[in-house]
Amino acid sequence: MKALLAAMLTVLLTACASKIVSYTPVPAPANPLAVIEQVLSEQPQKYRPEGVRATDTYVEFGDGVIAQQSMWNPGKAKSKQTTTRLYYASIAENRLRERGRWWIVQSLNKQGSLLASAWTDDKDAALRYIAALEAMRERAGAGVN
Repeated sequence: MKALLAAMLTVLLTACASKIVSYTPVPAPANPLAVIEQVLSEQPQKYRPEGVRATDTYVEFGDGVIAQQSMWNPGKAKSKQTTTRLYYASIAENRLRERGRWWIVQSLNKQGSLLASAWTDDKDAALRYIAALEAMRERAGAGVN
């Protein structure tokens, strides 16, 4: 019984995990900012940001500002910024992961920390997104604006 339970747990955990996928880079898109905005805006509802703003040095996306009111002191409210700002120059590596039917692009810094993720159900869109991020990273590194 324990062996069966352990086997079922292993299968369940393996099915939920994502795996890193090797890929062949695609050419940079003509308008990388448009590709970045499109992929981030078309993520599944669970991950889709309320707004996306791509510039020459960073892309900012998220849900804006949320306000929280204290249950103990209703007159005192706190606000919290819930956006992510991904600077292209901070990206050391973009990884492509596969999880079921989803493709996840993870941008990491040189220390290996996760800076941002983007989800799509289209592998070609994920590859174009990586190419767009790489193109913007090269421009940011060269000081081209």
